[in-house]
Amino acid sequence: LPLRTRLKSDYDYPNDVEPAKKFTLILNSSRYETLEVENVLTSDKATPFQERFFANVDYKALPKIILSWDAGHGPENLGGCPDWNCIFTYDRSKAAEAAVVLTVSADYTRKSADQIIAYYSQESPKNMPMNVPKGYFNVSLGYRHDTTGASPYGYTVKLAKKRKLETVVNSSRLEGKTKSVAWFVSHCTTNSKREDFVLRMQKYIKVDIYGHCLNGLSCPRGDSCEDMLDDDYHFYLAFENSICTDYITEKVWNQGYGRDIAPLVLKRSIAENRLPPNSFIAVDDFATVQELTEHLEYLIANKTAYRSKISCVYCREMFSWRRDYAVIFLNGEQHDILERPWGFCQLCRIAWENPKQSRVINDFKQWWDQSCEKDGETVDKILGQSAARESAKDQMLRGNRITI
Repeated sequence: LPLRTRLKSDYDYPNDVEPAKKFTLILNSSRYETLEVENVLTSDKATPFQERFFANVDYKALPKIILSWDAGHGPENLGGCPDWNCIFTYDRSKAAEAAVVLTVSADYTRKSADQIIAYYSQESPKNMPMNVPKGYFNVSLGYRHDTTGASPYGYTVKLAKKRKLETVVNSSRLEGKTKSVAWFVSHCTTNSKREDFVLRMQKYIKVDIYGHCLNGLSCPRGDSCEDMLDDDYHFYLAFENSICTDYITEKVWNQGYGRDIAPLVLKRSIAENRLPPNSFIAVDDFATVQELTEHLEYLIANKTAYRSKISCVYCREMFSWRRDYAVIFLNGEQHDILERPWGFCQLCRIAWENPKQSRVINDFKQWWDQSCEKDGETVDKILGQSAARESAKDQMLRGNRITI
């Protein structure tokens, strides 16, 4: 399919005219079906979604330069907006000419008042702490949504037209699943203490762990290991190594939503405004591990199908969101129209702004370093409540034995 966007609205208009308020956006990409999009789930502080597809480009002028000072990447990262007249370079001799400078540190010295300095990191602040002068960075290119250079691992779009559930849910596959929970993991000790939570989960429900942690299993299918998520498992543990604002990685977007499986996340407040409603299970919705696993067992047990109708509780409750939403995973390898509203294309768009908008992250340390919860905060709370419940249950059982 060709890579293109098309707006449907009350009016037709050229690129330099603001779109009408009521619109739908047609996204064509070889990676997904054609999507007619009404909106995107993002920060209310972010640039409106429809505005991100229009740049005030002067095609008679020299291209705007985006310089990677020390942050890697390449010209392919502008693949979502090749018509916007921006170029990418590593050449530091172009620093004075660059409209945007991308850096992972505070070592660069701004060359002009209107030069945009963008911080790059896709890692959690727990793994990439930063100490920079106030007002040094204008924007950030990373997973955070509340910055013009937002470049998340994936995003959710609200569809303009409702889809039939039967066409987006393979109920036969879902009803044929036989295993409970899967987890692919490579980092064994984390700030979120997810590994402690999984250990406790295993007391109440079967969790198959693949990887080097917690005596993990080796995958019998080799490169097609993740196909097991489609065919065998009901739930996938999409637990991040840190619990931080907007820190939602490929664990969620790829394994959690790229497969016919229901993802579990550690904290609702991180996920609920970015992921489709009623599409995931949040651990912190439950007071104890026992309550969580009882709910999972309920969904697994209530699978009954009647003819072609989707009456399976697990199928209906965990996958009905597909009628109204689509999830797009940005894999960092294919650069097309799906990346236009994010990342490098947005750096290019603001490079062409005229007049320029003032953008600055005033207190970067607060915005970045203080965006994460304390190590193990969510997990420790739930595990503490779980231990208290177990202790109370044991005391009650001992009391009953004494009475008898």
